[in-house]
Amino acid sequence: MKYQTAESEYLERSLEYLAQFERGEFKPFLENLAGDYRGKVPKELFAQQWNAILQAFGPQERILYSEVSVESGSPVVKVTALHPLRKLNITFTYNTAGSVACVDLQLMPLDVEPQVTDVWEEQPIQVGRSDKKLNGMLTLPRGNGRPPVVLLLPGSGPNNMDEKVGTGGNKPFADLAHGLAEAGIASIRYDKRSYAYPEDMMLADVEGEYLEDADAAVELLLMDERVDGSRLFLLGHSEGGMLGPEVIRRNPSIKGFISFAGTLRRLEDILLEQTKKMLDYADNLSESQKKQQLNGIEQAVRQIKTLDPNDQETMIMGASAAYWNSLNAIDTPALARQMDIPMLIMQGDEDFQVTTDVDYHLWQEVLAGKRNVEFRLYPGLNHLFMEGGTKAIIDLNVYNKPRHMNAQVIRDIAHWVKTVL
Repeated sequence: MKYQTAESEYLERSLEYLAQFERGEFKPFLENLAGDYRGKVPKELFAQQWNAILQAFGPQERILYSEVSVESGSPVVKVTALHPLRKLNITFTYNTAGSVACVDLQLMPLDVEPQVTDVWEEQPIQVGRSDKKLNGMLTLPRGNGRPPVVLLLPGSGPNNMDEKVGTGGNKPFADLAHGLAEAGIASIRYDKRSYAYPEDMMLADVEGEYLEDADAAVELLLMDERVDGSRLFLLGHSEGGMLGPEVIRRNPSIKGFISFAGTLRRLEDILLEQTKKMLDYADNLSESQKKQQLNGIEQAVRQIKTLDPNDQETMIMGASAAYWNSLNAIDTPALARQMDIPMLIMQGDEDFQVTTDVDYHLWQEVLAGKRNVEFRLYPGLNHLFMEGGTKAIIDLNVYNKPRHMNAQVIRDIAHWVKTVL
């Protein structure tokens, strides 16, 4: 009984540490580190790393799972905490004196449960050619035979299948999939590889990080008897719109393309523009600090543009030279001009990430004179085709307010898919 009591005390202590971390209190934990481990965990660095997790994935919502065991004579506490954008596995290992001998953190994908209504249903799928599959979802309208199907390709960064963003729980791809299904159109969406297997992405190029999985998703749809593969459309959001023409070049079975706040510009140029806009309104920074940050991003952009084509390992702005070289080898404007399938270019006018003044107008310029393209601009909508924010100011906090995708946008996509072929 004493042993069980001791185990429960270790569990309670670990849960209290996590509660303290959420409040920004690290002193009790750091003071209880074992001597040989203390030197491996600098106090300021640990606090910075934990705060970075909270900033990236949101505050802890609840504890999903906890257990305590004894491994090789040492008490081990395992906790799974749910955050808005990730699950976090935390393992505390204690020594016989009760001090923390080790802490291990592991980011895990969120579980997305299939939904069912009277009108549509969802069925889990797996995407990918390797043993490391990606979780995904096929959303099917009921009683509609073999419906047309839309492949939803996500934007940049480690997105899950719903493109869940912000602490408000906004899920633009879930909104889109469900809205299309209500209109009689199927879709698939899946976790990005950088979300499911971030440890594999350090030196990945755009082929391994994005394109191979898009190809595998197309193959999956063409073999699936539940949908009409002869009416397969691609919708690319943000970076998905940038890479969509390349995916279509590789997969000529795709019958239509929707650029959903996509861009024809190079990614590093967009990041530079966004940084400049953010610094214009960064009242918490001095002019010298703003200049220092701007000089850093400008140097990184110059480095990307002058990379050795054979360089694979240099890390710039969180991505490898292999990624930047492979991404910039794709001439998206040229590919878009060559496309002869129907195209729908959609843009929210208050988007501060991909802008009307530059990106939307560039699509119009590049595709001028082509009869197979339609353009739709939506006043008052942001990068997620939701209300909130203004194109004049980059404020990511607008994504922290719970919202849903504009219903008219979904209706317009559904009408176009049904009538364009």
